[in-house]
Amino acid sequence: DIKGHVAVVTGGAQSMGLLTSKELVKLGAKVVIGDVLPVGAEEVAKINAEAGSTVAVFQTCDVCDPDALQALIDRAVSEFGRFDILVNNAGVLDKPWEQDPTGEYARRCIDINVRALIDGTNRALHHWSQEEGRTGTVVNLASSAGYAPISFMAAYTASKAAVIMYTKSLASLAPKVRVNAVAPVWVDTKFIMA
Repeated sequence: DIKGHVAVVTGGAQSMGLLTSKELVKLGAKVVIGDVLPVGAEEVAKINAEAGSTVAVFQTCDVCDPDALQALIDRAVSEFGRFDILVNNAGVLDKPWEQDPTGEYARRCIDINVRALIDGTNRALHHWSQEEGRTGTVVNLASSAGYAPISFMAAYTASKAAVIMYTKSLASLAPKVRVNAVAPVWVDTKFIMA
Protein backbone atom coordinates (compact mmCIF):
# COMPACT_ATOMS: atom_id res chain seq x y z
CA ASP A 1 0.00 0.00 0.00
CA ILE A 2 1.65 3.23 -1.12
CA LYS A 3 -1.18 5.59 -0.26
CA GLY A 4 0.29 8.75 1.27
CA HIS A 5 3.83 7.89 0.19
CA VAL A 6 5.95 10.27 -1.88
CA ALA A 7 7.88 9.15 -4.95
CA VAL A 8 10.58 10.73 -7.08
CA VAL A 9 10.53 9.62 -10.72
CA THR A 10 13.49 10.52 -12.92
CA GLY A 11 12.78 10.85 -16.62
CA GLY A 12 9.13 11.18 -15.70
CA ALA A 13 7.95 13.68 -18.32
CA GLN A 14 7.03 11.16 -21.02
CA SER A 15 6.67 7.51 -21.95
CA MET A 16 7.23 4.91 -19.22
CA GLY A 17 8.24 7.49 -16.61
CA LEU A 18 5.03 9.46 -17.11
CA LEU A 19 2.91 6.29 -17.08
CA THR A 20 4.63 5.24 -13.85
CA SER A 21 4.01 8.65 -12.29
CA LYS A 22 0.33 8.54 -13.21
CA GLU A 23 -0.03 5.02 -11.81
CA LEU A 24 1.63 6.04 -8.54
CA VAL A 25 -0.84 8.93 -8.21
CA LYS A 26 -3.73 6.59 -9.00
CA LEU A 27 -2.55 4.34 -6.15
CA GLY A 28 -2.55 7.27 -3.73
CA ALA A 29 1.05 8.45 -3.81
CA LYS A 30 2.34 11.94 -4.49
CA VAL A 31 5.05 12.39 -7.09
CA VAL A 32 8.00 14.62 -7.89
CA ILE A 33 8.78 14.29 -11.58
CA GLY A 34 12.31 15.19 -12.64
CA ASP A 35 13.25 15.51 -16.28
CA VAL A 36 15.26 17.64 -18.72
CA LEU A 37 12.15 17.95 -20.90
CA PRO A 38 10.06 21.05 -20.11
CA VAL A 39 6.88 19.20 -21.17
CA GLY A 40 6.96 17.74 -17.65
CA ALA A 41 5.38 20.93 -16.30
CA GLU A 42 2.42 20.53 -18.66
CA GLU A 43 2.01 16.87 -17.74
CA VAL A 44 2.06 17.67 -14.03
CA ALA A 45 -0.64 20.32 -14.55
CA LYS A 46 -2.82 17.66 -16.21
CA ILE A 47 -2.20 15.16 -13.39
CA ASN A 48 -3.11 17.75 -10.74
CA ALA A 49 -6.20 18.90 -12.64
CA GLU A 50 -7.43 15.33 -12.89
CA ALA A 51 -6.76 14.70 -9.20
CA GLY A 52 -8.32 18.01 -8.12
CA SER A 53 -5.34 18.82 -5.89
CA THR A 54 -1.57 19.07 -5.96
CA VAL A 55 -0.41 15.47 -6.08
CA ALA A 56 2.52 16.03 -8.44
CA VAL A 57 5.22 18.63 -8.99
CA PHE A 58 7.76 19.01 -11.77
CA GLN A 59 11.38 19.97 -11.43
CA THR A 60 13.87 20.32 -14.25
CA CYS A 61 16.61 17.79 -13.60
CA ASP A 62 19.67 16.65 -15.48
CA VAL A 63 20.36 13.33 -13.76
CA CYS A 64 24.06 13.62 -14.60
CA ASP A 65 24.24 16.44 -12.03
CA PRO A 66 24.34 14.87 -8.53
CA ASP A 67 23.16 18.14 -6.97
CA ALA A 68 20.08 18.08 -9.22
CA LEU A 69 19.31 14.55 -7.98
CA GLN A 70 19.58 15.76 -4.39
CA ALA A 71 17.28 18.65 -5.25
CA LEU A 72 14.56 16.18 -6.30
CA ILE A 73 14.70 14.51 -2.89
CA ASP A 74 14.74 17.89 -1.15
CA ARG A 75 11.73 18.97 -3.22
CA ALA A 76 9.79 15.85 -2.21
CA VAL A 77 10.39 16.65 1.45
CA SER A 78 9.67 20.38 1.16
CA GLU A 79 6.58 19.93 -1.02
CA PHE A 80 5.01 16.81 0.48
CA GLY A 81 6.78 16.30 3.82
CA ARG A 82 8.50 13.00 3.06
CA PHE A 83 10.35 10.85 0.53
CA ASP A 84 9.65 7.13 0.29
CA ILE A 85 10.16 5.81 -3.25
CA LEU A 86 12.80 6.42 -5.91
CA VAL A 87 12.04 5.32 -9.46
CA ASN A 88 15.25 5.48 -11.50
CA ASN A 89 13.62 5.69 -14.90
CA ALA A 90 15.79 8.20 -16.81
CA GLY A 91 17.66 6.53 -19.65
CA VAL A 92 18.93 6.92 -23.19
CA LEU A 93 19.98 4.71 -26.07
CA ASP A 94 23.40 4.79 -27.65
CA LYS A 95 24.30 4.57 -31.34
CA PRO A 96 26.10 1.82 -33.23
CA TRP A 97 29.87 2.26 -33.05
CA GLU A 98 29.97 3.17 -36.73
CA GLN A 99 27.89 6.28 -35.93
CA ASP A 100 29.78 7.12 -32.73
CA PRO A 101 33.47 7.39 -33.66
CA THR A 102 34.40 9.42 -30.56
CA GLY A 103 32.30 7.35 -28.13
CA GLU A 104 30.25 10.42 -27.20
CA TYR A 105 26.90 8.61 -27.31
CA ALA A 106 28.29 5.57 -25.49
CA ARG A 107 29.63 7.76 -22.66
CA ARG A 108 26.31 9.61 -22.40
CA CYS A 109 24.46 6.30 -22.27
CA ILE A 110 26.64 4.98 -19.43
CA ASP A 111 26.51 8.31 -17.56
CA ILE A 112 22.71 8.52 -17.63
CA ASN A 113 21.77 4.85 -17.41
CA VAL A 114 24.34 3.75 -14.83
CA ARG A 115 26.23 6.53 -13.07
CA ALA A 116 23.19 8.75 -12.50
CA LEU A 117 21.14 5.77 -11.31
CA ILE A 118 23.82 4.91 -8.75
CA ASP A 119 24.19 8.56 -7.69
CA GLY A 120 20.44 8.90 -7.16
CA THR A 121 20.23 5.63 -5.26
CA ASN A 122 23.15 6.59 -3.00
CA ARG A 123 21.45 9.87 -2.14
CA ALA A 124 18.16 8.10 -1.40
CA LEU A 125 19.89 5.52 0.80
CA HIS A 126 21.70 8.28 2.68
CA HIS A 127 18.40 10.13 3.20
CA TRP A 128 16.67 7.05 4.59
CA SER A 129 19.63 6.18 6.83
CA GLN A 130 19.31 9.46 8.74
CA GLU A 131 16.20 8.35 10.63
CA GLU A 132 15.93 5.29 12.86
CA GLY A 133 13.47 2.79 11.49
CA ARG A 134 13.02 4.67 8.19
CA THR A 135 12.29 2.49 5.17
CA GLY A 136 12.39 3.14 1.46
CA THR A 137 11.92 1.61 -1.95
CA VAL A 138 14.04 1.89 -5.09
CA VAL A 139 12.79 0.72 -8.48
CA ASN A 140 15.38 0.65 -11.26
CA LEU A 141 14.40 0.56 -14.92
CA ALA A 142 16.53 -2.13 -16.52
CA SER A 143 15.74 -3.88 -19.79
CA SER A 144 15.64 -7.33 -21.31
CA ALA A 145 18.65 -5.99 -23.24
CA GLY A 146 20.60 -6.45 -20.03
CA TYR A 147 20.25 -10.21 -20.44
CA ALA A 148 20.86 -10.61 -24.17
CA PRO A 149 23.42 -8.75 -26.27
CA ILE A 150 22.24 -6.39 -29.01
CA SER A 151 25.09 -5.65 -31.38
CA PHE A 152 23.84 -2.26 -32.58
CA MET A 153 23.27 -1.01 -29.00
CA ALA A 154 26.32 -2.36 -27.19
CA ALA A 155 26.66 0.44 -24.63
CA TYR A 156 22.93 0.39 -23.87
CA THR A 157 23.03 -3.38 -23.40
CA ALA A 158 26.05 -3.06 -21.11
CA SER A 159 24.38 -0.27 -19.13
CA LYS A 160 21.25 -2.32 -18.49
CA ALA A 161 23.31 -5.38 -17.49
CA ALA A 162 25.05 -3.10 -14.98
CA VAL A 163 21.68 -1.91 -13.63
CA ILE A 164 20.55 -5.52 -13.13
CA MET A 165 23.72 -6.50 -11.27
CA TYR A 166 23.71 -3.30 -9.21
CA THR A 167 20.13 -3.99 -8.18
CA LYS A 168 20.94 -7.60 -7.21
CA SER A 169 23.93 -6.35 -5.22
CA LEU A 170 21.64 -4.17 -3.06
CA ALA A 171 19.20 -6.97 -2.23
CA SER A 172 20.84 -7.32 1.19
CA LEU A 173 19.38 -3.94 2.21
CA ALA A 174 15.92 -5.50 2.55
CA PRO A 175 13.69 -5.23 4.46
CA LYS A 176 14.77 -1.69 5.46
CA VAL A 177 15.14 -0.67 1.81
CA ARG A 178 13.74 -2.75 -1.00
CA VAL A 179 15.65 -2.39 -4.25
CA ASN A 180 14.08 -3.97 -7.32
CA ALA A 181 14.39 -3.69 -11.07
CA VAL A 182 11.97 -4.18 -13.91
CA ALA A 183 13.33 -5.34 -17.26
CA PRO A 184 10.77 -4.82 -20.03
CA VAL A 185 11.24 -5.95 -23.59
CA TRP A 186 10.72 -3.52 -26.49
CA VAL A 187 8.08 -0.95 -25.57
CA ASP A 188 6.52 1.35 -28.16
CA THR A 189 7.43 4.74 -26.69
CA LYS A 190 8.99 8.03 -27.79
CA PHE A 191 12.18 6.67 -26.23
CA ILE A 192 12.50 4.06 -28.99
CA MET A 193 11.80 6.66 -31.66
CA ALA A 194 14.40 9.13 -30.33
